[in-house]
Amino acid sequence: MPNYSAEAIILSMRDFAEADKIVTLFSKEKGIIESIAKGARRPTSRKTPSIEILNIGKFSLATGRNLHILLEANISNQISSGFENEKLNYVFYISEILKNSLSHSDNSKEIWSNIISLIPYTKDYFFHALIKLQLAILDELGMPPSFDFCAVTEKSLIENRSQRDGLIGYVVLEKGRIEISDRILKIQKFIQQKELSKTLKLQITEGDFNIIFAIQNDWIETALEREVKSFKLASSG
Repeated sequence: MPNYSAEAIILSMRDFAEADKIVTLFSKEKGIIESIAKGARRPTSRKTPSIEILNIGKFSLATGRNLHILLEANISNQISSGFENEKLNYVFYISEILKNSLSHSDNSKEIWSNIISLIPYTKDYFFHALIKLQLAILDELGMPPSFDFCAVTEKSLIENRSQRDGLIGYVVLEKGRIEISDRILKIQKFIQQKELSKTLKLQITEGDFNIIFAIQNDWIETALEREVKSFKLASSG
């Protein structure tokens, strides 16, 4: 079993057997790596403090038949360290979405660059960073939303717009649907078009963030469903 090292981020982990953990890593060069950290659940294990969701570092591994063996982890950045429970819930969500979306992409270097560029902002600009990351995921899935035109008719969204299930983007306001405010649209459009460092003066309230996060979550789930359907059609053909 040849050994190798990889700079990677931990996307997920789960208990396995009596004392092990299955750890899903994402690396710039190798993409998704499924590994097993033997003995990581033992209190005395040196791996235990290192194996946390969205930790980034240098990982030493041995090539295995089904699972690679995680030998050592030297962590350089603990994204979730110090986050309160509410933010941790978002971190767990993002890690799961990243894992699901990355399984449908071959462009690991581009996604890695996006993740690394957002890390410095997660402490002080959490809302900005997560909105930007959601938009980057949609872009990577090949389904970036338009904040200028209706997703169905291509009419302008300047005057009014609403959300419809199963669509990525907004539609011109339909009867019985809640209108999306100008403020929400402008925040999304501004963050989509600018580098994150140039959006930091933008004031985003917790209420703004909750609305945008929920909307973009629906879009990501719709995009992933389409990817799964496309894969099944291609496989059956």
